[in-house]
Amino acid sequence: MKLQFIINPGSGAGQKDWESVISDFFADRPETPQFFRLEQDADNKQLLAAAIEAYQPDRVIAAGGDGTVKMAAEVLMGKNIPLAII
Repeated sequence: MKLQFIINPGSGAGQKDWESVISDFFADRPETPQFFRLEQDADNKQLLAAAIEAYQPDRVIAAGGDGTVKMAAEVLMGKNIPLAII
């Protein structure tokens, strides 16, 4: 299963390194997570849409605040890809 995680490093005052936590969790599992990190001063919505189109994940998981979740939901609207939230 192809999993694409959206990581917002600025969410929650950067208190947790989600990419490391997720990578450690999947270290002994058959799924290989792919990460999309939001960046300041970037058109993250357009970049995310392109990343999802290129990777064609089975699931998208947002690790961030309400803005991250909203952006992910908007990008996935009309696609048959479930969205999970951490």
